[in-house]
Amino acid sequence: MTDRTKASLECCPRNRRLDGFIAQRIRESIFHGVKYLVTPNLHYSERIYWIIAVTACFGYAAYLVVDLIVKYNKNPLIISFQSKETQISQIPFPAITICNVNILKGPLIEEIVLEYDRRYAEGMKKNLTEDQLLKEPDFESLLSDYLQLGRFCFQAKSFRRYFEEDIYDANGHPDYLFETNKNLLSLDKENYAVFNEIMDIYNNELGELYKDATHNCEDMILKCMWEDKVLPCQKLFFEIDTRHGHCCVFNMIPKYILGNLQDNDTRTTSEKSRLPKLAIEEWKQFDTRNMILPEDSTINRSYPRHQKAGGKPFGLSILINPELDLYSTCNTNDAVGFKMVPHSPISFPRIMDKGMPIPPSSEVFVEIEPVLTIGNDDLISVDRKKRHCYVKGEMKLRHYKFYSAENCLEECIAEFMYRNCSCIRYEMPRNSSQKLCGAKDGDCITRVRMDAAGKSGRCSYCWPPCTEVRYKLQQTQLPLRENYSSFLYDTHKEKNKTASNFSILHIYFGTDSLYATERNSLYDAAALIANAGGLLGLTLGFSIIALLQLIYFFTLEAWFKYKSMRESDTVTPFKNENKDLLNQPIRMFSVTGTPRPTIESEPEHYNWAQRRTQILRHTGPVNNDISTNNATESKFRRILISKQIPFPYLS
Repeated sequence: MTDRTKASLECCPRNRRLDGFIAQRIRESIFHGVKYLVTPNLHYSERIYWIIAVTACFGYAAYLVVDLIVKYNKNPLIISFQSKETQISQIPFPAITICNVNILKGPLIEEIVLEYDRRYAEGMKKNLTEDQLLKEPDFESLLSDYLQLGRFCFQAKSFRRYFEEDIYDANGHPDYLFETNKNLLSLDKENYAVFNEIMDIYNNELGELYKDATHNCEDMILKCMWEDKVLPCQKLFFEIDTRHGHCCVFNMIPKYILGNLQDNDTRTTSEKSRLPKLAIEEWKQFDTRNMILPEDSTINRSYPRHQKAGGKPFGLSILINPELDLYSTCNTNDAVGFKMVPHSPISFPRIMDKGMPIPPSSEVFVEIEPVLTIGNDDLISVDRKKRHCYVKGEMKLRHYKFYSAENCLEECIAEFMYRNCSCIRYEMPRNSSQKLCGAKDGDCITRVRMDAAGKSGRCSYCWPPCTEVRYKLQQTQLPLRENYSSFLYDTHKEKNKTASNFSILHIYFGTDSLYATERNSLYDAAALIANAGGLLGLTLGFSIIALLQLIYFFTLEAWFKYKSMRESDTVTPFKNENKDLLNQPIRMFSVTGTPRPTIESEPEHYNWAQRRTQILRHTGPVNNDISTNNATESKFRRILISKQIPFPYLS
């Protein structure tokens, strides 16, 4: 070691050098075992042991914490069962959508087709051109109706239709609309556009045509019971347009409220005319926060309806008429009967995808099992791409007031269809400026639906709400007795109508209660910190206080130590003008309260540490332990006198 190095070490006390400072802080650290790494006078085998032990603990702690974070990022949710049962009366009864598999009535198709052929033949006899024929009274409207029926018919094909097999209606008439559709597809682009323009002119009258051409609820649903009480069916069911045609729905929010339609929209006025006033008022006030009723609440609203207890007597029972004599070649299935789907009261029905068949001449029992999933409020802290569900208010839809996966999917397909096909289907959410799809758009519509479906599809972001009710069903059926083959019923238009091949349908919750599942975050911020802190405390003795202590050591304390060293290095020897003080005895501590002598040239805040450093710098190292015994005091006094440095009085 050089003299200069030796001198530098001697002028700086060990606890003020960098190595001494760090070693001292490590010894004072709360971390387990770390102090043995810098403890002096340890045998090398002991030191190696503690190096291995501390390194292993640090490595194991890092492994445990990283594994915890990986698990949290990979599976941030946990699904558990609630400890208490949820009563059936707390859950809304599902909306029930029932559709006839036949889309259009055969006699009406035949009437329009034959009338068109007759008018067209008359025009040809008069040698009228096509332009002159279109100017004939009501002929353009008749042609539009003819073309619109084809638009309705081919929005959903049956299995046999894909193979272009010959299909006949219930009365043996050929497939008029299929032939018309083939003729339209064979037209060039310019002529096809002419026919599309004709249809667009009469779009405002499309609703009335659709209503007349399809099966109406008054003729399909004849008798109704709810909770063993006979009720008018028109107060329970209203009509809704779906991909499956004109359908009847029970316990669903009116589509004009769900779709935020304007009051002057024709669809709004049509629905309002068929709904009870109480239903409109209560559905307008509905909030999804009231979807699941509290445990101690009572049912004081009629909509949405709730089943009081499990079992068939507390559910819905209806008598339905398939009207087989009105079947045409325009149908979604090659069978006869109905399709039924239960769904959320605030969701659009996916009858084509999930409908369950209801055969004619049968008594069908449908037991519904609700599956309730409740999302806790702490889910908002989890990334939605990992939880795959939406908390309330997180996802808004343009065309629907309430969010559901079904509504999102329907809106997504509609928007995707309009971007790719430049048209949209009649039953989909749309505005008045969007063109309706025609015969040549069938392939594009099918392609859009295929591209939108599935987890990898365009609509893969349509996750369910974190709190939702799904409905599973089990179906059993029995054939009706032969002497029940006909049934007389009345409508507001006709009396003593005959229904043949009708079915009786019972829909009900089969249980009184259920255990709901909960979506919870696996760890919230507090739990994640607690788990990580527990692992670090177990392996290293880590705590928040230890972390704060570590930060203090290497920030505030290190800074003040450094500042103290800088100030000590710049202090000049003090020139004492009052030499008489040197002969006075040194008092390290004053316990008598004797006043301290006044030294004019002494700084107001005398720094004993700085003065001691000056002494040591001029005299070389001395014993750091300054006691009050006479020998040490005399030695120190000699140093002070020889260097003419005043020794301070400490009081």
